[in-house]
Amino acid sequence: MTEASRPAAAPAPTAAVRADSPVTDPRAADSRGIDGPTLGLLAAMSILWGVNWPLMKPAVAEFGPWMFRGICLVIATAGMLILVRATGERMRLPPRAMLGRLTIAALINVTLWHVLTGFGLAYMAAGRAGIIAYLMPVISTVMAAPVLGERLTGAKIAALFLGAAGLGVLVWPEVGQIGGDLRGPLLMLASAFSWAVGTMLIKGRRWGYSPAQLTTWQLLIGSPPLIILALILAPLPDPAAATPMGWFGLIYASTVAMVWCHYTWYRILDRLPASIASISTLAIPAVGVLSSALILGEPLGFTEFAALALVLGAIAIVIRPR
Repeated sequence: MTEASRPAAAPAPTAAVRADSPVTDPRAADSRGIDGPTLGLLAAMSILWGVNWPLMKPAVAEFGPWMFRGICLVIATAGMLILVRATGERMRLPPRAMLGRLTIAALINVTLWHVLTGFGLAYMAAGRAGIIAYLMPVISTVMAAPVLGERLTGAKIAALFLGAAGLGVLVWPEVGQIGGDLRGPLLMLASAFSWAVGTMLIKGRRWGYSPAQLTTWQLLIGSPPLIILALILAPLPDPAAATPMGWFGLIYASTVAMVWCHYTWYRILDRLPASIASISTLAIPAVGVLSSALILGEPLGFTEFAALALVLGAIAIVIRPR
């Protein structure tokens, strides 16, 4: 049965879905399994978002954290407006009662996240930065039980232990290096908490927007503060001084990662419980480590492959095809 032809059930009170969402109760994925299109979105997002970490590294170094994020947000906001237009949707103004919560979500999911990850990436290796940022699934899954009323099942707990073990295996060899400069790790840890809190805000209510509209409104609200700070605090970059790799990383991050991957993340969050969606992102840092080895020459050996096996095992426990 296709997504369009499936009969709709009554919406769950805490489901962050629009009124016409094809999946009216994402928590049902716990028992029914996940449909093929959603699995495809998860796989594509994990690969494309994972590759983004090593590609960002030279771009952040050449453009600077502030200007890199500022330019990315300008391009990404324009890209999302084009996407909304191309899908035939309209950017309806949010009701006054919704504006405060939407503004808080945008400042956390867009402004704070991009500031923290931009500077965190400047202070540490791309692979390790991605590992720490993706402690988010652990934080989100624990928060989802009291905040959203989602069940913390044995399978989810087992997946969290496996996922945390996989991330721990990756980061353990670098503990000594991390101890030398805590700025990068602390910034990335803060970004993990900000993403988890933002996820709870999005899943905590019905917004009445499609994923494309919700993504675009967050960019429209959350981008201006960071862009203004970038113009005030950072010098304008010299385009001629940037390398082809730096330009490619900037374009990839602002289009593929910030438009398609962010939009896809909210589509997945629209269809699945917050805990399941969060655990599914554990593959992203594993992809980031593997692609960092290929693109930036960062170390790759038995440790990385063992971590990948643990992470994939964690995902396999909770991601069941329908």
